[in-house]
Amino acid sequence: MILILSACPSPEKSNKKSRKKSAKKHSPTEQVSVVRSQDPRQAPRPDDDRPNVLLISLDTVRADALGSYGATNGGTPTLDRFAAEGTRMAQSWAQAPSTTPTHSSLFTGAYVYEHGALGHDQRLSSSWTTLAEHLSGQGYRTFALTSSAKFREGTGFDQGFHTYEVNNHDNFTDRSAHVVERLGEELVRDADRPSFGFVHLMDAHAPYDPPSPWRERYLDGPSSVPPKRTVRFIRRHQKSPKRVTPEQRADLRRLYDGGVAFVDHRVSQIRELITASPRPTLVVIVSDHGEAFGENGYLGHSACCGKRCFRCRGSSGDLAFRRVRWSTHPCRRWM
Repeated sequence: MILILSACPSPEKSNKKSRKKSAKKHSPTEQVSVVRSQDPRQAPRPDDDRPNVLLISLDTVRADALGSYGATNGGTPTLDRFAAEGTRMAQSWAQAPSTTPTHSSLFTGAYVYEHGALGHDQRLSSSWTTLAEHLSGQGYRTFALTSSAKFREGTGFDQGFHTYEVNNHDNFTDRSAHVVERLGEELVRDADRPSFGFVHLMDAHAPYDPPSPWRERYLDGPSSVPPKRTVRFIRRHQKSPKRVTPEQRADLRRLYDGGVAFVDHRVSQIRELITASPRPTLVVIVSDHGEAFGENGYLGHSACCGKRCFRCRGSSGDLAFRRVRWSTHPCRRWM
């Protein structure tokens, strides 16, 4: 898991096991589902100079796709800059190889076996106090701008957020564009109180279809696996990657790296918005899981317990760079 923390200066509930519950689905014609939009009722504190907190989740970004974690293709200058200016976790492990359980752990600080939100049809129980609920109780205005149906209404991820939106645009590029646009609006709203924001970007996830010119940076000519068919291809060969030719595997990785580079572009746009914000911001950047390209006999993620699915990226902190060694591999309880 990638984990990076960086500071950008300006110009009681009981813990109970979760219950299975089907999440409500929205119509595919709805481009943005506004689950909640309300103003916090608490009055701002006088002279409240606490910083904003922005948690950015990059879906499906494996650690070695970033320069700060060893990549040599130069595709992630903004993320590498955050890592250099802040605190980068050298060993950071996702709690599961899929979105729902990992974000449930991210929001609660609990292991997957504790909160029990394992699959896409399960929800995070309201018995857990989330990070958003805690910060809301401390006077923070909270908002979430997400890009996946896995955050839809009924999943429990909206707990504690005053504003909660799920993007349903047809492609990931349009979704992330809308998220960045909305983030700019949220950062200047109610500037007299600090905010906690959660942003989720899907651009590195299959289908690997990065826009130009990011695709052409890594792929010279047509791909042996058509970009829009990469999801079907991965599902067909997920547990039998030996049937995938070296050319196909290489093209999948090139398309994926183009998507990671495009995510870095989106993060650069977010950085510009943060820098222009009137209040300093603590930025925390994580990935929910990685992606396998044949390692450990697996293609994709979801049911992969290998290093490439669990070791992701992350960083945060103040402007003094520190390299932190920390490792808790979630599969060790069962391996």
